[in-house]
Amino acid sequence: MLSKLPVICVVDDDAAVRNALKFALEVEGLDVRAYDGAVSLLKDPNLPPCGCLVVDYRLPVMDGLELIGVLRRSGREVGS
Repeated sequence: MLSKLPVICVVDDDAAVRNALKFALEVEGLDVRAYDGAVSLLKDPNLPPCGCLVVDYRLPVMDGLELIGVLRRSGREVGS
Protein backbone atom coordinates (compact mmCIF):
# COMPACT_ATOMS: atom_id res chain seq x y z
CA MET A 1 0.00 0.00 0.00
CA LEU A 2 1.37 3.40 -0.98
CA SER A 3 1.65 6.06 1.68
CA LYS A 4 -0.58 9.12 1.34
CA LEU A 5 1.80 11.12 3.54
CA PRO A 6 3.74 13.97 1.97
CA VAL A 7 7.36 13.13 1.20
CA ILE A 8 10.13 14.74 3.22
CA CYS A 9 13.19 15.44 1.05
CA VAL A 10 16.45 15.68 3.01
CA VAL A 11 19.44 17.17 1.18
CA ASP A 12 22.77 17.13 3.01
CA ASP A 13 26.29 16.27 1.85
CA ASP A 14 27.24 14.97 5.30
CA ALA A 15 26.25 11.29 5.29
CA ALA A 16 25.99 11.10 9.10
CA VAL A 17 23.62 14.06 9.28
CA ARG A 18 21.62 12.89 6.26
CA ASN A 19 21.20 9.36 7.62
CA ALA A 20 20.36 10.55 11.14
CA LEU A 21 17.65 12.88 9.84
CA LYS A 22 16.25 10.18 7.57
CA PHE A 23 16.16 7.66 10.41
CA ALA A 24 14.57 10.06 12.90
CA LEU A 25 11.84 11.09 10.46
CA GLU A 26 11.12 7.52 9.36
CA VAL A 27 10.77 6.44 13.01
CA GLU A 28 7.94 8.98 13.17
CA GLY A 29 6.28 7.21 10.24
CA LEU A 30 7.15 9.77 7.58
CA ASP A 31 8.08 9.00 3.97
CA VAL A 32 11.65 10.29 3.51
CA ARG A 33 13.92 10.59 0.49
CA ALA A 34 17.56 11.50 1.16
CA TYR A 35 19.98 13.11 -1.29
CA ASP A 36 23.69 13.85 -0.97
CA GLY A 37 23.46 17.17 -2.77
CA ALA A 38 21.46 19.48 -5.00
CA VAL A 39 22.55 17.73 -8.18
CA SER A 40 21.38 14.31 -7.01
CA LEU A 41 17.97 15.71 -6.06
CA LEU A 42 17.60 17.53 -9.37
CA LYS A 43 18.64 14.43 -11.36
CA ASP A 44 16.13 12.15 -9.61
CA PRO A 45 13.72 11.13 -12.38
CA ASN A 46 11.21 9.98 -9.76
CA LEU A 47 11.34 13.06 -7.55
CA PRO A 48 7.96 13.26 -5.84
CA PRO A 49 6.31 16.53 -4.88
CA CYS A 50 7.97 17.25 -1.55
CA GLY A 51 5.77 18.13 1.37
CA CYS A 52 8.85 19.43 3.14
CA LEU A 53 12.44 20.15 2.16
CA VAL A 54 15.22 19.89 4.74
CA VAL A 55 18.17 21.42 2.92
CA ASP A 56 21.69 22.10 4.14
CA TYR A 57 22.67 25.65 3.20
CA ARG A 58 26.32 24.78 2.57
CA LEU A 59 26.22 22.22 -0.22
CA PRO A 60 28.90 21.69 -2.86
CA VAL A 61 28.15 22.92 -6.41
CA MET A 62 24.93 24.75 -5.44
CA ASP A 63 23.95 26.02 -1.99
CA GLY A 64 20.56 25.31 -0.43
CA LEU A 65 18.98 28.64 -1.40
CA GLU A 66 20.10 28.24 -5.00
CA LEU A 67 18.56 24.75 -5.03
CA ILE A 68 15.22 26.07 -3.80
CA GLY A 69 15.35 28.79 -6.49
CA VAL A 70 16.00 26.22 -9.21
CA LEU A 71 13.10 24.07 -7.98
CA ARG A 72 10.74 27.05 -7.94
CA ARG A 73 11.78 28.23 -11.41
CA SER A 74 11.28 24.72 -12.78
CA GLY A 75 7.69 24.76 -11.57
CA ARG A 76 8.16 22.10 -8.91
CA GLU A 77 6.21 22.58 -5.73
CA VAL A 78 8.57 23.29 -2.86
CA GLY A 79 6.27 24.90 -0.35
CA SER A 80 6.69 28.34 1.06
